[in-house]
Amino acid sequence: MSSSSLAAWTTLTVHSGITGEYVPAADLSADVIRECFEVNAIAPLVLFQATRTLLLKSKKPIFVGMSTISATISAMEHIPVPVTAYGASKAAFNSIVRRIHFENTEITSFVLHPGWVCLRTSPINDTVLIIPRFKLIWEMEEQGHLV
Repeated sequence: MSSSSLAAWTTLTVHSGITGEYVPAADLSADVIRECFEVNAIAPLVLFQATRTLLLKSKKPIFVGMSTISATISAMEHIPVPVTAYGASKAAFNSIVRRIHFENTEITSFVLHPGWVCLRTSPINDTVLIIPRFKLIWEMEEQGHLV
């Protein structure tokens, strides 16, 4: 289906994301971080660019990006998992969505952090890390580290 056959898109929600390697930054390969940026930051920008015209045809267009607590810079010390590639690429994505918001005032643009998402592909989804991580997120929210 070509974009010319569609009347308008009201909402575009971007859920893309790969985590890369769970290794310290000193051990992270350039290929892994490059791939994370490609999928988590660049691809959503290209998708926005390709669909912007359809969004602008809507009366109240919305562009939403799914982010992560791993993208936080101000509370990074509270994230015990080595997700350098994922966090940095999602932080870049957050910046891109924020820029889209200011440059396209007719499109409501924002990011959301959906909370802990348990994926089969994540090596940190065992009970040793899930329960402490929930506790960590709740504590950070209570202390005002997360908005």
